[in-house]
Amino acid sequence: MSVFVTNTDYKHGLAAVRALGAEGVAVYCGSSRRFNPSALSRYCKKAFYYRDEKSFVSVVSDAVNKYNIEVLLPVGYNENIWVSKHKDEFNTRTLISDYKLVSSVANKDKLYTLAKKHKIPIPRTLIVRDVSKTNISKLKYPVVVKSAVEGSPIKVSYAWDEQMLRTVLKQRLSYGPQIIQEYVRGPTYGFFSIAKDGKVLVYFQHKRLREFPSTGGVSSKAMSVYSPDLETVSKRFLRRLNWTGVSMLEFKYDEDSEEFKLIEMNPKFWGSLDLAITCGVNFPYLAYRAALGYKITQPKYKVGVTYQWMLPEDLLSIKTHTNKLRALKDVLKDALNNSINTDIEHFLYDPLPTAARMLWSTYKYITFKPKDSMAGHKVDLHVHTKCSHDSTIHLKLLLNKARRLGFGAIAITDHNSIRCALAAKKLSKKYKVDVIVGEEISTDKGDIIGLFIKKYIPPGKFSDVIKNIRAQGGLVYLPHPYSLHEDVELLAKLSDVIEVCNGRLSGDKNRRAMELAKRHGKLMAAGSDSHFLHEFGATYGLFAQDPIHQFEFFCSQTSILTKGLSSFVSGIKTRDVSRVLRVAKNGALLLLGKYRRDKNEIDTS
Repeated sequence: MSVFVTNTDYKHGLAAVRALGAEGVAVYCGSSRRFNPSALSRYCKKAFYYRDEKSFVSVVSDAVNKYNIEVLLPVGYNENIWVSKHKDEFNTRTLISDYKLVSSVANKDKLYTLAKKHKIPIPRTLIVRDVSKTNISKLKYPVVVKSAVEGSPIKVSYAWDEQMLRTVLKQRLSYGPQIIQEYVRGPTYGFFSIAKDGKVLVYFQHKRLREFPSTGGVSSKAMSVYSPDLETVSKRFLRRLNWTGVSMLEFKYDEDSEEFKLIEMNPKFWGSLDLAITCGVNFPYLAYRAALGYKITQPKYKVGVTYQWMLPEDLLSIKTHTNKLRALKDVLKDALNNSINTDIEHFLYDPLPTAARMLWSTYKYITFKPKDSMAGHKVDLHVHTKCSHDSTIHLKLLLNKARRLGFGAIAITDHNSIRCALAAKKLSKKYKVDVIVGEEISTDKGDIIGLFIKKYIPPGKFSDVIKNIRAQGGLVYLPHPYSLHEDVELLAKLSDVIEVCNGRLSGDKNRRAMELAKRHGKLMAAGSDSHFLHEFGATYGLFAQDPIHQFEFFCSQTSILTKGLSSFVSGIKTRDVSRVLRVAKNGALLLLGKYRRDKNEIDTS
């Protein structure tokens, strides 16, 4: 019983070594890096080093012949490509599809062509080789931009409008063809399997809870799940591909269309392999047995099991976080939770590789320098201007302050008007601040904000307003959900984004809003709700690249007097004398220390 495992310097390569060794298989460890923690494992028989494809073929062939190794188990992307290309040159067994198919699914351009052919749902997709020859004027924003070929050195980017998309493409096209996809609102799921001639023999599913980096990358926290719909669409695709070997299918669950949409396929083992093994699906050992021709069957696995990878993903997430103490608290909270499994636990029975990874992760933490794209953009998604009946903010003063404070984007969301938002959009290039056109619209269930809209939306029934927002390709943004709203749970369910950090509300109401967003699995955002220039800048979200993946929220509550001032200005603008007198009286009582109303219930009627 023997196997050659590649990429054993990876965390999932080490997971494979341990899973096979625990079953009594002699494991030979290969790596393209000198630092190979698996070489220190109690389960590693002997370690090998290779530099490139030519070296890999030579080293593996020699090891197989010298030690009579039964099975070759490639783990990483390049190694799976090399094995599929040279499998006839190895005097051993392996379970893998032919080179043409493996290289096709690794190329996203070809993958999406295959998916369309076999009627597998995918996001609306454009392949761009030359931006001048591609029509990007009718896209619905925001969009996701990624490289067409697996293994590209640049990560995922996002664009909020056509101007930003052209800038992103200009930077990325030098690395090869790029893919533009509509942004799918919903969580990420993985379907992992071993298949032979299109028949799935064993599978496992998980849902991502946290990624590093936050804009899209490897799982740093995930949970085992089961969805019959995910199983059906995944098995159908693998059957039609006539797939053989291990694979990972990544899907986004589209909450609008209520279906799983294929994002990518990786013809290899996956970074979250530890979770599947912990839940009872020992993929490395099952793949080993399948390669030898033994019959393997689907084991029952536990649903709801959570796994955290601290080394180095969660450790690095602390350094890239804008609030390091808070990030440290979140990571340690998971690490100390007995119900959550972590990669640190392996120290108890196979200590040396874990100790080596601890040292390496510490070194990475010290030397790691976040790229500019991860440094963050300040974004305020709820700002009023003089076009609102209760605001005095002048556009040019607002944009100048936004630029001076380092804001990447602001959403202008005046009450029942987009006149100033459209005007600010024209000025955005001059002030180097992206402007998102929005509107805070009056409905029968309270105010709702439409983001990324193009035309004015009149007040009306909530159901009609959100249909109008979505018809324009916009996002439905629920502001201050626990202030002047009816049927909050229903509104949250029908919204795309929930405001969890409002500069005019107390910490308690913002905490309740965050709990609401988490309960419904909605995107979270921050908005100052500024009506006066001095309010702007203290409350914002700090995002990695876009308003979709938040990094941190900064909430600074506006004073009661300032909130009352909005009502005072509104009274003057609308010539409502009773309102002016009422607010003036409350303001005077406040200054005299005799104002007794709850500070969260300011009169803005």
